[in-house]
Parts: sequence; C-alpha cells; structure tokens
Amino acid sequence: MRRLALAATCAWAVCLSSCSRRPEAPASAAAGPTTVTWMVGVRLDRPLLEELIGRFERANPDVRIRVLWVPSTQYQTKLKTLIAADQAPDIFYCGDVWVAYLLPFLADLTGYFDRDADEMDLEDVYPEILTACRWNGRYLFVPRWFNISLLYYNRTLFDRAGEPYPTKDWTWDDYLRAARKLTRPGPDGKVDTWGSQIVTGWWGEWLILVRQCGGRLFDEGLSRCMLAEPEAVAGMRFYCDKVHRHRISPAPGFGPDNGFASGKLAMEFGGHTGNWIIYNQIRGLEWDIEILPRGPRSRRGGEIAMDAIGISRTSRNKNQAWRFCKFMISKASIRRHVEAGYLSVRKSVARELLLAPGRRKNPRNAQAAYDALRYAQPIPRSPDFIEIALDVIQPEVDRMLAERVDPERTCRKAAEAANQFIETLGSERRERARAR
Repeated sequence: MRRLALAATCAWAVCLSSCSRRPEAPASAAAGPTTVTWMVGVRLDRPLLEELIGRFERANPDVRIRVLWVPSTQYQTKLKTLIAADQAPDIFYCGDVWVAYLLPFLADLTGYFDRDADEMDLEDVYPEILTACRWNGRYLFVPRWFNISLLYYNRTLFDRAGEPYPTKDWTWDDYLRAARKLTRPGPDGKVDTWGSQIVTGWWGEWLILVRQCGGRLFDEGLSRCMLAEPEAVAGMRFYCDKVHRHRISPAPGFGPDNGFASGKLAMEFGGHTGNWIIYNQIRGLEWDIEILPRGPRSRRGGEIAMDAIGISRTSRNKNQAWRFCKFMISKASIRRHVEAGYLSVRKSVARELLLAPGRRKNPRNAQAAYDALRYAQPIPRSPDFIEIALDVIQPEVDRMLAERVDPERTCRKAAEAANQFIETLGSERRERARAR
C-alpha cells in the first residue's frame, strides 16, 4: 500500500499535465458494441446493478457493460493489482474514503460535467453532494448514493421507557441523560438493554467526537497528526467514558450480537446509512434517525461519504464510460436506488420518495439525513488516511477501551506513531523525488 501511495504521488504530476479539461472527441464508429469494464464489489445491491445495466444496454445498444464481480473485501487489492499491471477497468468504485489514494488514476471529469450540466440537471443534485465529488474544484467521480453520520434510535425502547425521542436541538448532555435512563438491567441483574451502541474498529464515531470538541486529526497541510491536542483528547475521553465511566455502552465484544440491529441498543451515534436495508428487513425493529447532538464546541463533525464511480485515467473508452456514469445519476436510476433502500442524491427524487408528508417507512424522519448535510465534513483527504487511521491509530484506541488506558496517553501515543509514519513516508517520497 505504501509503495502504491508513493507511486501515486509521483504520478499525480504527470496526471495534471495529461488530463484535459474538455472531454475527448468521439471515437469513430467500430463494428459491434464497445465494451466498457466496470469492477464491482459483490454486495446486497447486485440485483439492482444488474437491472440498471440491462436498462442502460437496451437504451445504448452500441455499448456493452462487462462487470468484473469481486468480493468486496478483496476489492482494493484487486483494483491495485490491475492498475499496477496496466489493466485498470474503465470504471471503478471511488468513494470519498479512497479518492485521495486513487487520485492519480482517476480521469478528470470536469469537462464532461460542464458540457452536460443541463442534460444532467445538476441543479437537482444537492450542492453538498457535488462539492464532495470535487478535488480542488475538479470533478473526479459521479455519486450513486451517500452516507451521512446520524443519531439512530430505537423507538420501541424509547416508548417502553417513557422517554421522548431525540430532537434536532439535542446536545451531548441530552444524549447522555437519555442513554443513562435507557440502560436497563434484565431479570438476572445484567444489562439487558444499553443506552447506546459504541462504534468500534474504525473511525466512525471517535473522529466525530474529536471534531465536535474542536479537535482535528491532521493540520491543514495534512503533514502532522493533531490527536494529542487538548480538544481532540476531550472527544476521545467522551468516547471512552461511554463504556467505563457512564456505562451506557457495552465494552467491545460484550454487546449484543448484530449491534443496533439486535433491538437491544437504544441509540447509535454515527451509524451508517448503508445499514438501512438491513434494518428494514428485521421484523419488529422500529427505528428512526435524527441529526447528531451538538458537542461542546460544534455540531459539525459527522462524516459525509460517497458511494460513487469514477473513470480510469487510462481508459480508451471514456466517452462510453461517461454515458454510463450519466445514466447512473439520472433521475430514473436514482429513483431505483431509493426504492432499493438508499439515500437519494437528487432533490426531486428525495421529495418524491423520502420526504413526502406522512411517511410511514423507516426512517420516518428521513429529512434528518438532509438536514445533516450542512454539518457534515469529508474525512481528511490524505492518501495515507486509511492506513494511519486503521493501522496506526486504531490499535491504540482499541487498547484504550479494552485495557482502560487513559485517553490522553492513548492520543499522545497514537499521534506520535502517526507522525513517525508521516515523517518516514515523507522522507521516502523526498528521496524518491531526488532520485528522479
């Protein structure tokens, strides 16, 4: 991963000069349809994607979409292998979490967006979504649906405890008060229902809490980890205190199986919208959403991330690939995504299927997902973010919860390790640059 990141950095300079602002000219007609390859991770949405591909091919008989299905857990490894072998697919997944890493391998789509803005009706796409699809003002991918950090809650458990549902005016204090009342023992004296889930194993919750305390993970130049600063420590301390001080969340490995979907957790701070499909398949799980409670310094800090597709910089079929990308963001395609259980990136489809008065399907308060857009932030767009967050910082966070390590010490050790990683990688990049 580190070697590919180094290669990516060097390739970016070449990419800047080789990527045109305007789309390429249409290729001359060839015998038979043009084959466009799209690498897709196998997930619950496979039937949906197969249906949409069929629709596209019937409307565009001169283009054939050849799908490279790979297990989702192997997606990035397979993609990097194909890129390294100069066999990159024409289209591949490029959500926010991977954009900085894949930057040198993505075609600049700005010219296409500019040319086809009216046809695509970009005014109908939420502006925050379009902003998240750009890097330094340049469009790099097309969104299918998006994830936004929210507060999830179990209506049944709130009703049983006689607690009012969360509101958009909630603060951390309100969240903590409700979670304490909703943490209840069973007949054997052990906790039967917990006030809140704690999101473990990745940055999904602790990064939100750090940000809402006024902290940040990196400095503006993405050259130094700031996790040891007092504001960041305060956010991490609240995360840890949920388990060991307030006892509103189960320790890792001791909570109910299936997490929030078990019906044994009253709330989840920073849940993922990709779970909506699963939640709505569980009989008796009555749930809803609200925007995140306000932290000590801000309500901002929840993550916005795209499930999106980009076009390979080396693709020989960019025009045909772009036609498919346009189709995937069309109102008809986005409508099918919403019918399948995903959030709409389009205002008109959201109003039609998610925000109509009297909505009875969970989540009933779907408006909260769009209200949250004004407070959401992308993850730090560093090509090393995933490796630093998961391989360097996360082990210290896991140790903090498992061994009750002081959060200040955790943040200090994590920041030291992250900065050492950054300095080492930076030195390797400088040496590589000098060698070139």
